[in-house]
Amino acid sequence: MPIRMALSGLICLTALAFAGPVTAAADGPYPIWWSEKLRLASLEQIETRLEEPFWDNGGYAVYKGRGDTRTETTVDACNMRRRLFEEGYSAEAPERYFEVYLWAMCDALEKLATAKPADRSFVRNFVFDRNTFDLLPAIVGGGGSCNFLCRLKRDNKKGITWTQHQDSLFKQYTTEISSIPVSSVVRSIQVKDDKTATILIENVQEIPIEEERTTIWSYWVDRYPLEILAYGDFNDDNLEDMLMRRQGARSVYVLTRDTPDAVFYVLNAEEHLCQDYTGCR
Repeated sequence: MPIRMALSGLICLTALAFAGPVTAAADGPYPIWWSEKLRLASLEQIETRLEEPFWDNGGYAVYKGRGDTRTETTVDACNMRRRLFEEGYSAEAPERYFEVYLWAMCDALEKLATAKPADRSFVRNFVFDRNTFDLLPAIVGGGGSCNFLCRLKRDNKKGITWTQHQDSLFKQYTTEISSIPVSSVVRSIQVKDDKTATILIENVQEIPIEEERTTIWSYWVDRYPLEILAYGDFNDDNLEDMLMRRQGARSVYVLTRDTPDAVFYVLNAEEHLCQDYTGCR
Protein backbone atom coordinates (compact mmCIF):
# COMPACT_ATOMS: atom_id res chain seq x y z
CA MET A 1 0.00 0.00 0.00
CA PRO A 2 1.50 2.07 0.27
CA ILE A 3 4.29 2.17 2.70
CA ARG A 4 2.94 5.43 4.12
CA MET A 5 -0.25 3.59 5.10
CA ALA A 6 1.78 0.69 6.47
CA LEU A 7 3.82 3.06 8.61
CA SER A 8 0.72 4.80 9.89
CA GLY A 9 -0.71 1.41 10.81
CA LEU A 10 2.48 0.54 12.63
CA ILE A 11 2.20 3.76 14.62
CA CYS A 12 -1.31 2.78 15.61
CA LEU A 13 -0.15 -0.70 16.64
CA THR A 14 2.55 0.87 18.78
CA ALA A 15 0.00 3.12 20.40
CA LEU A 16 -2.17 0.12 21.20
CA ALA A 17 0.77 -1.51 22.95
CA PHE A 18 0.52 1.22 25.59
CA ALA A 19 -3.21 0.90 26.18
CA GLY A 20 -4.49 1.94 29.56
CA PRO A 21 -6.47 0.10 32.22
CA VAL A 22 -8.40 -3.03 31.40
CA THR A 23 -12.17 -3.35 31.29
CA ALA A 24 -14.57 -5.92 32.75
CA ALA A 25 -18.21 -6.92 32.47
CA ALA A 26 -19.36 -7.06 36.09
CA ASP A 27 -21.54 -10.17 36.08
CA GLY A 28 -21.06 -13.46 37.92
CA PRO A 29 -18.44 -14.61 40.42
CA TYR A 30 -15.77 -14.29 37.71
CA PRO A 31 -16.82 -11.50 35.33
CA ILE A 32 -15.58 -11.34 31.77
CA TRP A 33 -12.34 -9.39 31.53
CA TRP A 34 -10.65 -8.05 28.40
CA SER A 35 -7.63 -5.93 27.54
CA GLU A 36 -8.03 -2.39 26.24
CA LYS A 37 -5.92 -3.46 23.27
CA LEU A 38 -9.21 -4.70 21.85
CA ARG A 39 -10.47 -1.09 21.98
CA LEU A 40 -13.81 -2.19 23.35
CA ALA A 41 -15.81 -0.19 25.89
CA SER A 42 -18.48 -2.89 26.40
CA LEU A 43 -19.41 -6.31 25.08
CA GLU A 44 -22.40 -4.76 23.30
CA GLN A 45 -19.95 -2.98 21.00
CA ILE A 46 -18.40 -6.13 19.53
CA GLU A 47 -20.59 -6.27 16.41
CA THR A 48 -19.89 -2.59 15.74
CA ARG A 49 -16.19 -3.15 16.37
CA LEU A 50 -16.13 -5.93 13.79
CA GLU A 51 -17.59 -3.58 11.19
CA GLU A 52 -15.66 -0.38 11.84
CA PRO A 53 -12.04 0.37 10.81
CA PHE A 54 -9.46 -1.17 13.08
CA TRP A 55 -6.98 1.64 12.55
CA ASP A 56 -7.48 5.38 12.44
CA ASN A 57 -5.20 6.07 9.48
CA GLY A 58 -5.95 3.57 6.74
CA GLY A 59 -5.61 -0.19 6.30
CA TYR A 60 -3.38 -2.48 4.28
CA ALA A 61 -3.40 -3.76 0.70
CA VAL A 62 -4.59 -7.21 -0.35
CA TYR A 63 -4.39 -8.78 -3.82
CA LYS A 64 -6.13 -11.38 -5.94
CA GLY A 65 -5.12 -12.95 -9.24
CA ARG A 66 -2.03 -12.53 -11.41
CA GLY A 67 -0.96 -10.57 -14.43
CA ASP A 68 -3.76 -8.76 -16.22
CA THR A 69 -6.35 -10.23 -13.83
CA ARG A 70 -4.55 -9.02 -10.70
CA THR A 71 -6.70 -6.72 -8.56
CA GLU A 72 -5.90 -4.76 -5.42
CA THR A 73 -8.04 -3.35 -2.65
CA THR A 74 -7.62 -2.13 0.93
CA VAL A 75 -8.88 -3.83 4.08
CA ASP A 76 -9.11 -2.23 7.52
CA ALA A 77 -12.04 -3.92 9.30
CA CYS A 78 -12.68 -7.40 10.67
CA ASN A 79 -15.75 -8.33 8.64
CA MET A 80 -14.19 -6.86 5.49
CA ARG A 81 -11.12 -9.02 6.13
CA ARG A 82 -13.21 -12.20 6.24
CA ARG A 83 -15.24 -11.33 3.14
CA LEU A 84 -12.18 -10.48 1.06
CA PHE A 85 -10.37 -13.63 2.20
CA GLU A 86 -13.32 -15.74 1.08
CA GLU A 87 -13.13 -13.97 -2.29
CA GLY A 88 -9.49 -15.01 -2.66
CA TYR A 89 -7.64 -11.88 -1.56
CA SER A 90 -4.46 -12.08 0.54
CA ALA A 91 -1.68 -9.74 1.64
CA GLU A 92 1.93 -9.74 0.51
CA ALA A 93 5.05 -8.65 2.37
CA PRO A 94 5.40 -6.24 4.12
CA GLU A 95 1.63 -5.84 4.57
CA ARG A 96 1.30 -9.46 5.68
CA TYR A 97 2.29 -8.36 9.20
CA PHE A 98 -0.83 -6.22 9.42
CA GLU A 99 -2.96 -9.05 8.05
CA VAL A 100 -1.72 -11.47 10.72
CA TYR A 101 -2.26 -8.88 13.45
CA LEU A 102 -5.78 -8.05 12.24
CA TRP A 103 -6.76 -11.73 11.97
CA ALA A 104 -5.65 -12.38 15.56
CA MET A 105 -7.36 -9.35 17.07
CA CYS A 106 -10.56 -9.97 15.12
CA ASP A 107 -10.48 -13.61 16.18
CA ALA A 108 -10.20 -12.41 19.79
CA LEU A 109 -13.24 -10.16 19.38
CA GLU A 110 -15.30 -12.94 17.77
CA LYS A 111 -14.42 -15.35 20.56
CA LEU A 112 -15.15 -12.70 23.19
CA ALA A 113 -18.66 -12.40 21.78
CA THR A 114 -19.29 -16.00 22.87
CA ALA A 115 -17.84 -15.61 26.38
CA LYS A 116 -19.87 -15.83 29.58
CA PRO A 117 -19.04 -15.08 33.22
CA ALA A 118 -17.70 -18.13 35.06
CA ASP A 119 -18.60 -19.71 38.38
CA ARG A 120 -15.09 -21.03 39.04
CA SER A 121 -11.62 -20.07 37.86
CA PHE A 122 -8.21 -21.74 37.84
CA VAL A 123 -6.68 -19.37 35.31
CA ARG A 124 -6.55 -15.93 36.93
CA ASN A 125 -3.81 -16.99 39.29
CA PHE A 126 -1.52 -17.67 36.31
CA VAL A 127 1.25 -15.14 35.68
CA PHE A 128 4.20 -15.23 33.31
CA ASP A 129 7.36 -16.27 35.16
CA ARG A 130 10.18 -18.82 34.96
CA ASN A 131 7.65 -21.63 35.51
CA THR A 132 5.64 -20.70 32.40
CA PHE A 133 7.14 -23.53 30.31
CA ASP A 134 6.02 -26.05 32.93
CA LEU A 135 2.38 -24.99 32.55
CA LEU A 136 1.75 -24.00 28.92
CA PRO A 137 1.30 -26.56 26.12
CA ALA A 138 3.92 -26.46 23.37
CA ILE A 139 1.28 -25.87 20.69
CA VAL A 140 1.14 -22.25 21.85
CA GLY A 141 4.66 -21.87 20.44
CA GLY A 142 3.55 -23.12 17.02
CA GLY A 143 6.15 -23.39 14.27
CA GLY A 144 7.58 -26.36 12.42
CA SER A 145 5.98 -28.53 9.76
CA CYS A 146 2.30 -29.43 9.47
CA ASN A 147 3.12 -32.89 10.80
CA PHE A 148 4.94 -31.29 13.74
CA LEU A 149 1.83 -29.25 14.58
CA CYS A 150 -0.23 -32.44 14.44
CA ARG A 151 2.05 -34.01 17.05
CA LEU A 152 1.69 -30.92 19.21
CA LYS A 153 -2.09 -31.16 18.91
CA ARG A 154 -2.07 -34.77 20.08
CA ASP A 155 0.26 -33.98 22.98
CA ASN A 156 -1.89 -30.99 23.92
CA LYS A 157 -4.69 -33.48 24.52
CA LYS A 158 -2.35 -35.61 26.67
CA GLY A 159 -1.32 -32.63 28.81
CA ILE A 160 2.31 -32.61 27.71
CA THR A 161 3.84 -29.19 28.39
CA TRP A 162 6.34 -26.98 26.63
CA THR A 163 9.12 -28.11 29.01
CA GLN A 164 8.44 -31.78 28.39
CA HIS A 165 8.94 -31.24 24.66
CA GLN A 166 12.47 -29.94 25.02
CA ASP A 167 14.14 -33.35 24.87
CA SER A 168 12.10 -34.57 21.92
CA LEU A 169 9.97 -32.47 19.58
CA PHE A 170 11.62 -29.13 20.17
CA LYS A 171 15.10 -30.63 19.97
CA GLN A 172 14.93 -31.53 16.30
CA TYR A 173 12.40 -30.88 13.58
CA THR A 174 12.49 -30.67 9.78
CA THR A 175 10.97 -27.67 8.05
CA GLU A 176 8.68 -28.05 5.06
CA ILE A 177 11.02 -26.00 2.85
CA SER A 178 14.19 -27.90 3.75
CA SER A 179 15.15 -31.48 4.59
CA ILE A 180 17.87 -30.23 6.94
CA PRO A 181 16.90 -30.64 10.62
CA VAL A 182 16.72 -27.59 12.86
CA SER A 183 17.61 -27.83 16.54
CA SER A 184 15.37 -25.52 18.57
CA VAL A 185 15.70 -24.93 22.28
CA VAL A 186 13.83 -22.45 24.45
CA ARG A 187 16.47 -20.06 25.78
CA SER A 188 14.49 -17.89 28.18
CA ILE A 189 11.33 -15.95 28.89
CA GLN A 190 11.39 -12.17 29.19
CA VAL A 191 8.54 -11.06 31.45
CA LYS A 192 7.11 -7.58 30.89
CA ASP A 193 4.27 -7.92 33.37
CA ASP A 194 1.91 -10.63 34.61
CA LYS A 195 -0.02 -10.58 31.31
CA THR A 196 2.75 -10.07 28.71
CA ALA A 197 6.00 -11.89 28.06
CA THR A 198 8.35 -12.86 25.23
CA ILE A 199 9.61 -16.39 24.64
CA LEU A 200 13.10 -16.65 23.11
CA ILE A 201 13.80 -19.83 21.11
CA GLU A 202 17.32 -20.54 19.87
CA ASN A 203 17.55 -22.28 16.46
CA VAL A 204 20.62 -23.96 14.95
CA GLN A 205 20.79 -25.57 11.51
CA GLU A 206 23.78 -27.59 10.31
CA ILE A 207 24.19 -27.34 6.52
CA PRO A 208 26.82 -29.73 5.05
CA ILE A 209 28.69 -28.60 1.93
CA GLU A 210 29.94 -31.82 0.37
CA GLU A 211 32.14 -30.35 -2.33
CA GLU A 212 34.21 -28.36 0.14
CA ARG A 213 33.87 -30.99 2.89
CA THR A 214 32.81 -28.39 5.37
CA THR A 215 29.73 -27.38 7.31
CA ILE A 216 27.83 -24.11 7.58
CA TRP A 217 26.10 -23.38 10.85
CA SER A 218 22.97 -21.26 10.57
CA TYR A 219 21.90 -19.64 13.84
CA TRP A 220 18.95 -17.44 14.68
CA VAL A 221 16.66 -16.60 17.59
CA ASP A 222 12.87 -16.56 17.29
CA ARG A 223 10.91 -14.26 19.56
CA TYR A 224 7.34 -15.12 20.47
CA PRO A 225 5.58 -12.34 22.38
CA LEU A 226 2.64 -13.70 24.36
CA GLU A 227 -0.14 -11.68 25.94
CA ILE A 228 -3.36 -12.44 27.77
CA LEU A 229 -6.24 -10.65 26.02
CA ALA A 230 -9.28 -11.84 27.95
CA TYR A 231 -10.80 -14.11 30.59
CA GLY A 232 -14.21 -15.73 30.30
CA ASP A 233 -16.06 -19.02 29.90
CA PHE A 234 -15.67 -19.79 26.19
CA ASN A 235 -17.04 -23.35 26.13
CA ASP A 236 -20.05 -23.06 28.46
CA ASP A 237 -18.75 -25.34 31.24
CA ASN A 238 -18.85 -22.65 33.99
CA LEU A 239 -15.04 -22.74 34.25
CA GLU A 240 -13.10 -19.63 33.31
CA ASP A 241 -10.77 -19.82 30.30
CA MET A 242 -7.93 -17.56 29.20
CA LEU A 243 -7.59 -15.96 25.77
CA MET A 244 -3.93 -15.66 24.77
CA ARG A 245 -2.30 -14.13 21.69
CA ARG A 246 1.08 -15.12 20.28
CA GLN A 247 2.59 -12.60 17.90
CA GLY A 248 2.87 -14.08 14.44
CA ALA A 249 -0.17 -16.35 14.82
CA ARG A 250 -3.37 -15.55 12.92
CA SER A 251 -5.62 -16.84 15.67
CA VAL A 252 -5.65 -16.65 19.44
CA TYR A 253 -5.47 -19.56 21.87
CA VAL A 254 -8.20 -20.40 24.37
CA LEU A 255 -6.39 -22.00 27.32
CA THR A 256 -8.00 -23.64 30.31
CA ARG A 257 -7.48 -26.01 33.24
CA ASP A 258 -9.76 -27.53 35.87
CA THR A 259 -7.55 -27.50 38.98
CA PRO A 260 -5.31 -24.76 40.46
CA ASP A 261 -1.98 -26.51 39.71
CA ALA A 262 -2.83 -28.36 36.51
CA VAL A 263 -1.11 -27.71 33.20
CA PHE A 264 -3.05 -25.74 30.62
CA TYR A 265 -4.46 -27.18 27.42
CA VAL A 266 -5.80 -25.45 24.32
CA LEU A 267 -9.49 -25.76 23.49
CA ASN A 268 -10.27 -26.52 19.83
CA ALA A 269 -6.58 -27.04 19.04
CA GLU A 270 -7.46 -28.05 15.47
CA GLU A 271 -7.89 -24.34 14.69
CA HIS A 272 -4.11 -23.95 14.89
CA LEU A 273 -3.13 -26.61 12.35
CA CYS A 274 -2.08 -25.94 8.77
CA GLN A 275 -4.96 -24.89 6.56
CA ASP A 276 -6.30 -27.68 4.33
CA TYR A 277 -3.95 -30.21 5.97
CA THR A 278 -5.86 -33.40 6.78
CA GLY A 279 -3.02 -35.60 7.98
CA CYS A 280 -4.02 -35.49 11.64
CA ARG A 281 -7.61 -34.33 11.81
